[in-house]
Amino acid sequence: MIQYEVNGGGRISIKEDVRLGDNLINFEYDFEYIAVRCAEDYHSAHDGWQTSWPVDMVIYEHSDNDDGKELWRGHVDRENCPVFSAYSDVRTV
Repeated sequence: MIQYEVNGGGRISIKEDVRLGDNLINFEYDFEYIAVRCAEDYHSAHDGWQTSWPVDMVIYEHSDNDDGKELWRGHVDRENCPVFSAYSDVRTV
């Protein structure tokens, strides 16, 4: 597992075996991908949808005592993707 922190808040744990397709992520080189996965978790499971984006994020090695080594530090932004729907005001018979 790994842990992440957003805007200096408490650490949140997430499973380490994040997969891209059928391949395990190479954690040494894919921290931006892991940051995006952490942001998705934060947005959907930890009220991140209420947060002002972009956020500052730190990724850590997992530790039960919250003293794991810092692995990555950066910023994560959220893209807005509008969804449109249409309906007719006129009913046809």
